[in-house]
Amino acid sequence: MLRASKGAAEQVVHQIKVTLNGSEPTIWRRILVTGGTTLGMLHSVLQAVMGWSNYHLHEFTVAGTQYGTPSPDKHTFSHQVADERRAKLLELVPGEGFSLGYVYEFGDNWQHELVVEEIQRLSRLPGHRRVLFSNVHAI
Repeated sequence: MLRASKGAAEQVVHQIKVTLNGSEPTIWRRILVTGGTTLGMLHSVLQAVMGWSNYHLHEFTVAGTQYGTPSPDKHTFSHQVADERRAKLLELVPGEGFSLGYVYEFGDNWQHELVVEEIQRLSRLPGHRRVLFSNVHAI
């Protein structure tokens, strides 16, 4: 697994295919985000590309660990999650072909599969591609 400084993490780009499981016809998006993108930032990107308004709870599953927004209440009855704001793609994703789970809206249980299709250096991207940086601004 790659470990890199913040500057180096911003130079690595993950191409991720996002598929809403069980949709007919298939609903999917392909996104590009830097290695420095946290799961919290990725949630914001997913909200934007899927056209949602962030009204519902969500959770990521990465290698058996659940990530989300931890409850400030230590006496909560909900299960505990790792802090998505501290988990960066470059630290979680071991390589191309790696899959992450994302659930949005627990009532309807919209399950998504996120597959890392490519990991490459920013400098190697063709000029026509756009990248969503970890601060969720497009260039």
